[in-house]
Amino acid sequence: MLHEIGTDRAHHLFQRFWDVEHPQYVPGNPHEDKIPRYYRLVDELAGRLLKRLPEGTEVLVISDHGNQAQRGVLALNQLLAEWGFLRFGREPSRGEDVDAVVDWERSAAVAWGGYYARIFINAGSEEAVDLKRELRRRLSVLKAPWGYIRSAVFEPSELYRAVRGDAPDLMAYFDSLRVRPVQTVGYESPWLEGNDRGPDDSLHSFNGFYAATWGDARRRDLHALDVAGFLERAL
Repeated sequence: MLHEIGTDRAHHLFQRFWDVEHPQYVPGNPHEDKIPRYYRLVDELAGRLLKRLPEGTEVLVISDHGNQAQRGVLALNQLLAEWGFLRFGREPSRGEDVDAVVDWERSAAVAWGGYYARIFINAGSEEAVDLKRELRRRLSVLKAPWGYIRSAVFEPSELYRAVRGDAPDLMAYFDSLRVRPVQTVGYESPWLEGNDRGPDDSLHSFNGFYAATWGDARRRDLHALDVAGFLERAL
């Protein structure tokens, strides 16, 4: 098994220089060819590797996610505080992690960030039902600086056959993952100009890459579970 992390890093570092859909893309910039050049290098090296494999070797090339331009960054806890669901124990510094300043006794909801948001409800079972319903309603459509965006908000049991561990109460996917939710606070607005952890121009997308020497090569709608089935039969 070979894991190539460079394609992921190339997108995170150079997406805005290459992707015409990125809000900060400028045509003709000096880094516009970085991502295509890197893919050509990977393709060349993969070709050399394949030539050295024994005849009849089964090969699978797959990505664990896709990439897309980051359209915006949402400080979700800042929004929850504006709505009155989250309270601070003291005035947070700009970019401070919510865990350091949240007043758990007076807060009804707190979120963790990432490529999607994990929201934890701090209430009794009956009140939690109402809170989840209200948060789903509010988060389903948000007004961003560039216009309205739609979001998908789920309970874990709606997505997973089994829910284990310390699962969140809600999971929110903003603008089909084009908006990054972050968990830091202390901002004038919930909408940030960039990532709170440093330069990063790319976000994950639901559709990835798949190529193999077995299976139906003509299919374009393969699900991750289909690929898992191929692997079980091959191994």
